[in-house]
Amino acid sequence: MLTVATFNVNSVRSRMPILRKWLTENPVDVLALQELKGDESKFPLQEFQEMGYHGVVHGQKAYNGVAIVSRDPFEDYMIPTLPFCAEGEARVILAKVRGIWFVNTYIPQGQSVSSEKFPYKLAFLAGIGKYLRDQGLMDAQTIWLGDLNVALEDRDVYNPDDLRGKVTFHPDEQKVLREASGPMVDVLRKHNGNEGVYTFWDYRIPNGFKRNLGWRIDYILATPELAERSEDAWVETGLRAMEKPSDHTALVARFDL
Repeated sequence: MLTVATFNVNSVRSRMPILRKWLTENPVDVLALQELKGDESKFPLQEFQEMGYHGVVHGQKAYNGVAIVSRDPFEDYMIPTLPFCAEGEARVILAKVRGIWFVNTYIPQGQSVSSEKFPYKLAFLAGIGKYLRDQGLMDAQTIWLGDLNVALEDRDVYNPDDLRGKVTFHPDEQKVLREASGPMVDVLRKHNGNEGVYTFWDYRIPNGFKRNLGWRIDYILATPELAERSEDAWVETGLRAMEKPSDHTALVARFDL
């Protein structure tokens, strides 16, 4: 079995108490982290090593940042130079574990539809899709995971009628993400089609988590052969209820490999 997870931690150092408790009680084999909010020197690699993990990191001072930790040694890893990613932004890292390429991305949020950051987001999503195709990753054993900052369907947001057309729930974003992911399968939705299943609850909404006013914007996407071997997928909602949580929680999938 291979258990895979993605978690936007909104500062990895701030979230280490949650990560230590969770990984000790519910170890996963491969974990993708986003929004580290620190460069490589600030990443708590030793703490992960003490829990039995190897780690690769692409950090950035104060913002962004992505990492992958694995209980198995890495067979390979890459921090690609991507023309669609603004200089200095740490948003993409790849690592190979057990013959599978894990592509961890932190997609720009886009701020608002009228902002110049929105077309940047669309170009970023399209660019990731092209990169996956050009590198042959769509035809390999590949898992694309991370905070993609797009809610694809009505069931992925708490109030689709009010949120429709706004950033993270805009048809242009949805179209580009569907095109970018191509044949890949949304593993959570393969196993759980329910409404009200979210991975993000905005801090700014009063009692937003308790009221379950959330978004599903984190994904584990697998190429079809791998998706066929997925056995389950779920959201670790309890992490959002812990002391000093991230505004996201972890999304987990289990594969029979």
